[in-house]
Amino acid sequence: MPSASSEIESGLSTLTDRFQARFAAAQNEQELRAIRAEALGKKGELTALLRGMGRVPPEQRKQLGEKVNSVKDSVEAAFDARLDALNRAARQAELVGRPFDLTLPGRLPLLRGHLHPITRVKAEILEIFQSLGFQVAWGPEVEFEANNFTKLAFPRITRRPTCRTASGSRSRGFRRTGASYCALTPATSRCAR
Repeated sequence: MPSASSEIESGLSTLTDRFQARFAAAQNEQELRAIRAEALGKKGELTALLRGMGRVPPEQRKQLGEKVNSVKDSVEAAFDARLDALNRAARQAELVGRPFDLTLPGRLPLLRGHLHPITRVKAEILEIFQSLGFQVAWGPEVEFEANNFTKLAFPRITRRPTCRTASGSRSRGFRRTGASYCALTPATSRCAR
């Protein structure tokens, strides 16, 4: 039966070669970092090998620890070398690639603000009425008296300041020309012509 130290040593010797080859095959930084995590991460292969250090005799731990550190350093060095090579290749592709004009406007339209919720609801309501066959006609929000009454052949309304209620208090109201009534007053009010 092989001892714990020989198992760790054989694992260390294959770990370095295997991960250096995988680092060299990595095509981008994300892939490279994932491979590094498989080797040196919390759940990586080196950490799994180090869990067996408790079974190694105390007199062999120092030598084995030095080998583990040298393997870890060589894996880190291979990772750093490949990361530098990928960064250099990306930078070179930028420099050699087609230049772009910084004075051109941006390609994505910048959305500025949004419609007020009441404006959105108003537009939806107008759409609904248009789909029902109505037509939208725009005009002033406050109409003049001429548009609301005179042009529609309503009699002229004048202000009557001297309306009196049954209790004798004065109340302001409106009257139509030729009519004798007060608007907005109690039913018991008396109005003089």
